[in-house]
Amino acid sequence: MDRNDLMPLPEVAAYLGMRPGAIYSARSRGQFPPAARLGGRLVWRRSDIQHYLEELVAADERDMAEHRWRQMTVKRREQPPASAPTSREGGRGASHV
Repeated sequence: MDRNDLMPLPEVAAYLGMRPGAIYSARSRGQFPPAARLGGRLVWRRSDIQHYLEELVAADERDMAEHRWRQMTVKRREQPPASAPTSREGGRGASHV
């Protein structure tokens, strides 16, 4: 493994757009790729961080698709059927004096 394949914390944080503290938190919860210590510094394999980012993007796309699906089903439930007249249209049963 080449040293260029390893990313220190500041580089990982910049690459992911995360604060180092958020990385430490995710790491302590087991929600971040494992790191190694090299010269007293935490380092990650570049491939592990790239895979992590791909998983985040895929999860976000799944969440967005699910959110859009929920919005569509809610809108369908809120819309009256196209054939049902509204009270202002004077459908059957409306009295005209």
